[in-house]
Amino acid sequence: MDPRLFDVLHAVQIRLGSSEQWDVISGYRAPETNQARARESGRVSRVSLHMSGMAADCRLPDRDSMGLARTAVDMETGGVGLYRRDGFVHLDCGPVRRW
Repeated sequence: MDPRLFDVLHAVQIRLGSSEQWDVISGYRAPETNQARARESGRVSRVSLHMSGMAADCRLPDRDSMGLARTAVDMETGGVGLYRRDGFVHLDCGPVRRW
């Protein structure tokens, strides 16, 4: 895993004032796993930063996904994807962008 991702997670957690541990739904993905997931869902990027250890799909148990995503977007530390229906956010240490 890219150490910068842990810096992003820590910074967001501190900004939110949370002392809860992150629930990580998906971290590193092997290219084969990512390709299989991309075939199953159009929501999975074929060039995902998960494959280089630069991304995590995660949630903080004491914070809602919308508030978490808004905070991360405001911080501009990397990519932020909101998966509200599934109750998690994608955070990465790549270029600043959102979806």
